[in-house]
Amino acid sequence: MKIAILEPNHYHDELFLSWIDAFEAHGAQVDVLTTEDNIQRDVLSSCKGRVRVICLKRKVIKSRVSKSNSNLLIKLVFRFLGLFHGLFINAMNKFLMGRAVRSINKHYDGAVINTIDDIRYLRALESISIPAIAILHHGNVVTNNIYKKFLQKKNITIAALTRHVQEYIHRCGFSCEVLTPVVFPYIEIAQKRTRNVVIQGNIELARKDYEALMTCKGNQTVFEIIGRESAQLAELREFYHYYSVDSIIRFTTDCENYKNFYETIAQHSFLAFLLNKKRVSMLPYYLYKCTSSINLAIGLQLIPVIDRETAEIYDLLDIAIVYDNNINEAMELISRLDDNKIEEKQSKLLKMKESILESNRLVVKDFIDLKIKDIQIMAIS
Repeated sequence: MKIAILEPNHYHDELFLSWIDAFEAHGAQVDVLTTEDNIQRDVLSSCKGRVRVICLKRKVIKSRVSKSNSNLLIKLVFRFLGLFHGLFINAMNKFLMGRAVRSINKHYDGAVINTIDDIRYLRALESISIPAIAILHHGNVVTNNIYKKFLQKKNITIAALTRHVQEYIHRCGFSCEVLTPVVFPYIEIAQKRTRNVVIQGNIELARKDYEALMTCKGNQTVFEIIGRESAQLAELREFYHYYSVDSIIRFTTDCENYKNFYETIAQHSFLAFLLNKKRVSMLPYYLYKCTSSINLAIGLQLIPVIDRETAEIYDLLDIAIVYDNNINEAMELISRLDDNKIEEKQSKLLKMKESILESNRLVVKDFIDLKIKDIQIMAIS
């Protein structure tokens, strides 16, 4: 049995290993069709020799005109060419997606569409004729009439990333499974970790309540913001310095790939989600989206530092460090935690990870038995 994982975008590659684990548990040969950017981040390094990786499309090199260039004519020419360059690239990407889907229909028994939320590729995806799992990163796409026809196809199985997103999709009248990704580390998790609190540094500013750390001024707990060097991190440095809280905040910015990222994060014990339901940009995480922080926390056994409502949604009340009003409350709780209590919480996270992986395998087994094998039997008869 051959399975294709399809990801035409330059993100969500951190999910691949969870889907590979679920299908390989049932003897499937898995191929991943994705972009050059995703391949270069090397999330599949632990699968070399088992999983074939196919480059769906190459990296797009964008031409930029220097701001210091004073020749208006040259700027206008580049902008004119850039317009056609963009149109050409979009047309080429759609052509490549169409070709990839035709190949999947011909050579594979089943597929996982790792992201269906990008409407640019929907027309190509509509021609998938083999059984396929459609991963919904935004549960509210089921309310979009453009997607409904595709999601109602008999060969499509909808999968949400968490239980609360599944419940949202059910309320919208669609059946839906849950496939929860967890981070698969490339390295052994350190036995002795620091008591620092980790924050993902590659998340858009609008998707994290970075201002929440202002309440921790004068606290002894150290926050580690970890990611790649970027203009965003430079803005955060300037912000924290201006408000004199930079003494408790460190930046680690040499994480160029997943291995560096996980190795650095796994040295610490806690992960702050920094979600805030009162922010317009973050409300979807409480309704129809899943935060990537949950996958990181469970995969690397990082104890979540979260508000009470988030803890309830993700069923983490007895594991997380929970606060009601501001994150400084959680810092005081951390200061009173002994090593045995930390190990106990990490053990619970490990058990949760094992339970999630087993649940994913059962969902995939049903998909194989009810969708793929049924079609194979019908084809023989």
